[in-house]
Amino acid sequence: MFTGFETITLNYGTDIPNLKGNHTRYLYGPGSILVSHGPDEAIKLKDLETGVEGYKRLILHVLNEETEL
Repeated sequence: MFTGFETITLNYGTDIPNLKGNHTRYLYGPGSILVSHGPDEAIKLKDLETGVEGYKRLILHVLNEETEL
């Protein structure tokens, strides 16, 4: 399991379960899910910067897993 990310369990729709294949699936994005797609939806610049760093970590993690196969 990949660690180092804050996680939360919520009930909402996503296409992630429909992705086919035998691989790990990640649902990740900057900002707060608690305001997404609502009237107060907003994202701070710091959240975008943190998101970019998170995407880098995820990509490097996946690439490292691929090279270990």
